[in-house]
Formats: sequence, C-alpha cells, structure tokens
Amino acid sequence: MTLSNWQHIYPTDDWIEHKLVGLDCICEPKIDWENSLVIHNSADGREIKEVMSVKKDILEALKSEIAWCVKNHKKSRDIDQGLYIQEKGFINGLRQAVRIIKKV
Repeated sequence: MTLSNWQHIYPTDDWIEHKLVGLDCICEPKIDWENSLVIHNSADGREIKEVMSVKKDILEALKSEIAWCVKNHKKSRDIDQGLYIQEKGFINGLRQAVRIIKKV
C-alpha cells in the first residue's frame, strides 16, 4: 500500500494545521501500520479531557462496588469464613485499583 492510500484521523477545529500527506506531522501522530492509519493528536489537549472523564467514571464505579461489597461482606462472615476471607481480598484489590487510578 502506498502512502497516498493511508487514512488520516485528525481533530477538527484544532489550534494547528495537521499534515495530511505522509506519516509525519508536528503533532507526532500514532501510526497504525496494520490498518494504514495516521492518528493525529490535538494541540488543544482534548484527549486529556476525555481520559479524565473516563477516569472519573471508573473511580465512581469502583467506589460504588466497594460500598456494595463492604455492606454485603459483613453478612458472609456469619455464613462462610472462607468466602469472607476471599471477599476481603477482593475488596482490598478494588481499593488498590482506586489508588492506582488516582495516581494516573
């Protein structure tokens, strides 16, 4: 496949003009060799906003899951000690995931 057959994915209304011929651009695009795609980065940082939004959604889901597990975890202690220990490990794993995501 020649370079003229490559597809460019680029942000509209960006602060810079993207080079839509060839593989290089001032935005340092990601090159997807397998699919012949040049994926440009924005100069205005919109990708960061998207990532932060997803991060917030993940954190909220994890916190909700932790709250549910903690609430129901107390019940399982009376039913099965082995299950109680497994659940405790799972809850600690969820909490660790929250700490890692907050660092990113």
